[in-house]
Parts: sequence; structure tokens; C-alpha cells
Amino acid sequence: MKNPGKNILNEVSTVVAPGEKKVDVSGDSDHTKFLEYRDMGSLIPSEQREWIIETIFFNDAEKYNQTIRMFNWIECWEDASDLLDLIFPKNKLNPKSEEAREFSAIIRNYFDE
Repeated sequence: MKNPGKNILNEVSTVVAPGEKKVDVSGDSDHTKFLEYRDMGSLIPSEQREWIIETIFFNDAEKYNQTIRMFNWIECWEDASDLLDLIFPKNKLNPKSEEAREFSAIIRNYFDE
């Protein structure tokens, strides 16, 4: 598998999230290794992605893409679970519903790999 993170590191030396301080991601940063191989979006099959967009994000593909980008920055399941706790109420989705549990399982599997 090609390594898309290396191209990013050649072009970008600082990443700034809205409302956040600058984070150094230069070649000697601890974040370099993290950026080199993480892309949750590419690991979710298209059929599953369509289901998630339709069911969890009510056909809002941009909201789905933004959320996946947030998951890409998360390093562990515990932090991902915290993000899910924010996503479900915001999307008026019962966290104990079948859809929420299935989406949680997809995210959990990503972090367990």
C-alpha cells in the first residue's frame, strides 16, 4: 500500500485545526509515524461507507468526511469512543440503537487492527 502521509509531510510543516494551536509535524515529530499510515476513509468499503452516510449522517457526505478526518487524528479506541459519544446525540441517534452499535463496531475494528 502506498504511503500518502509522506507526501503530506513534504508539503506541510504545520497542521492547524480550527481553534487549536499549531502542531509541528516535521520529519522528526512524534506525529510523523502516525500520519504515515492512518486513513480510515480508505479502509471503509464503499458499500459500508454509503450505509454510514445514509444511516448515521442522514445523507450528509460532507459531515461524514469531516468526521472521518477527525477519527484519522485519534490514536486509540478510548478517544474514538469519546468522539462517538458526541456524534450520536448531535445526529439524534440513540447510542444503543442497532445502527449506532454497528457504526461503533466499525470504528472499534479500525482501532483494534
